[in-house]
Amino acid sequence: MSQDEIIKCAVRKFLPQGFDWRLFKAVIWQESRFNPLAKSPAGARGAAQIMPSTWGKWSIKAGHEHSDPYDFKASVETGACYLSWIYSQWAMPRQEIDRIALAMASYNAGLGNILTAQRLADNAADYKTIISKLNKVTGDRNSAETLGYAYNIFNKYNEYVLK
Repeated sequence: MSQDEIIKCAVRKFLPQGFDWRLFKAVIWQESRFNPLAKSPAGARGAAQIMPSTWGKWSIKAGHEHSDPYDFKASVETGACYLSWIYSQWAMPRQEIDRIALAMASYNAGLGNILTAQRLADNAADYKTIISKLNKVTGDRNSAETLGYAYNIFNKYNEYVLK
């Protein structure tokens, strides 16, 4: 099975109907450039770059309890399962683009950090207002990384759509 087929299957299995598989492909590209052996300086592992503490819970939910995070399929399915949960935390009322962007930012910076930024933004619903407060939570460098992360994902997704 090709990497694209694995990503498509993971999206169908874990993410809501209508979620474009190419968007999740852009996440995997941003996280690891599709390298199943990737390891970040912070300790995230595999194609979906999942931290060990997150892997423990979400690999079980994805059906990969005894799998290696360096296995491409296990990593992608676990990442899709985890992203689905994060996406569900940003339910309406908000525009879909804000919901997706907040899910992407949460995948990168951690849901708790984005929720704290939302509280600092007087519980705003839109991505731009919430993310403008992230530097007060994670610092300027990490905040800039998360902004770049979401931007890069949307750019890569647009490349995939236009192919």
